[in-house]
Amino acid sequence: NMLDKLNSAFFSVNAVARKPEKDSCETNPYFNKFILKSLWKPKLAEVFAGKIDYPRYKFFDKYIIQFIMWITNGPTDLSKSYDFTDWDKVKRFAEKI
Repeated sequence: NMLDKLNSAFFSVNAVARKPEKDSCETNPYFNKFILKSLWKPKLAEVFAGKIDYPRYKFFDKYIIQFIMWITNGPTDLSKSYDFTDWDKVKRFAEKI
């Protein structure tokens, strides 16, 4: 893969990473699926949890995400935003770049 020859960095932001058992490159299903499909091995990689921002979502998205959160024991109050981002982790990743 041509990308493997370059100094490269990749990060994935997904709500699944809010769970401690899924917040690393080794354990995050979205990160692993992407890497397997892309055949890319970035030199530096990280996974971040991100934010659930119900008030900003369109009607359909809001209720689909709420349903997914309900299934996975996440927050479901549609009037609130939930920032799961570990900003110290983001800063450490940025410093490595």
